[in-house]
Amino acid sequence: MLAHCIFSVISAIYWMCSNGAKSVPKLLKELERQQRKLQAWVEVPGVDQDRIEALRQQLKSAGSVLISAPRIGQQLREDRLIALVRQRLSIPGGCCSFDLPTLHIWLHLQQAQRDAQIESWLASLNPLTQALTLVLDLIRNSAPFRKQTSLNGFLSG
Repeated sequence: MLAHCIFSVISAIYWMCSNGAKSVPKLLKELERQQRKLQAWVEVPGVDQDRIEALRQQLKSAGSVLISAPRIGQQLREDRLIALVRQRLSIPGGCCSFDLPTLHIWLHLQQAQRDAQIESWLASLNPLTQALTLVLDLIRNSAPFRKQTSLNGFLSG
């Protein structure tokens, strides 16, 4: 069971680094678009100017961090363990201990060591996840929530 979870984690991490790097330009444009939307709210009377300025600074900071970050996911693409597992994931039974002795050894490390390795993998994606989380929070909170019911999997109206 542990090995299956690790395969899922490695597969997800590799997917994020390969697809996340491609989406950085779109994310930067969205950060700029959100800044422009907030700028329009500056002229509206009764709006909390401090909150708008704080959000604009967060957007600018996220954009700066994203631009200055080294290539998103490059560290993950160069990681030997991730590369080995990724190559074998599509092969049924391709992740056996005799096919991937490095993974087998890694799976028998202390839990704290494995957790630290996974945390370092995820840390290399922090600029991307922080910017994406900020944009998604702004979009989600830009309108009031409404209770909706979908019939047969389709949302009407």
